[in-house]
Amino acid sequence: MVTPLDHRDPVAARRSDVMAAWRRDVMAAWRRDVMAAWRRDLKQEAPWAYKDIGPVVSSLLGGGVATSVAELRPLLTVKK
Repeated sequence: MVTPLDHRDPVAARRSDVMAAWRRDVMAAWRRDVMAAWRRDLKQEAPWAYKDIGPVVSSLLGGGVATSVAELRPLLTVKK
């Protein structure tokens, strides 16, 4: 049987405070981890981290390996 928490009881109130502080600390640590992962992933997805496609396409066109049919621009990147 679960007894309701009586906040007038000093022991129960202290236990409640300790649990609230613990939850706050755990959530703060979790948020730090999430933000660190977000920053790391943001750096990986930086557009300037990739080679410009122009010279690659030019060399393929110049070598007769490929023909240009369309120019596409990314709207969204989905990362698993």
